[in-house]
Amino acid sequence: MILVDTGPLVALIHEDDNEHRICKDTFLTFSEPLGTVWPVLAGALYLLNFSWEAQNALWEMIQVGAVEILPLGTDDVARMREFMRKYRDLPMDLADASLVAAAERLVRHVLPQPPLLSLRVLPRSLLI
Repeated sequence: MILVDTGPLVALIHEDDNEHRICKDTFLTFSEPLGTVWPVLAGALYLLNFSWEAQNALWEMIQVGAVEILPLGTDDVARMREFMRKYRDLPMDLADASLVAAAERLVRHVLPQPPLLSLRVLPRSLLI
């Protein structure tokens, strides 16, 4: 699964975005499913609030399954909070923290030895 943050979702839909062409071309090459989390979707919809058509296009991507919304639960709260505390100087917002928490959960689900994959998927600086 390829996890998608706010910026690429907005650029994919908003044709006037400087990164629209590269995002569109890149998305077309993916064979893996795409995933994101609710805070990222909320941010993207906010940035697309200049146009109901743009927001609707994003909703359509979600509804048809082009982008899967990954679950977040109370088990993720402590981890997201810790990410936001540790990286407050960057800063790391809720969307970032929730996406990294979802990535960690996916990594743990896929491999029996999550620390090995975590080191390969996530930059060492993101590991706590």
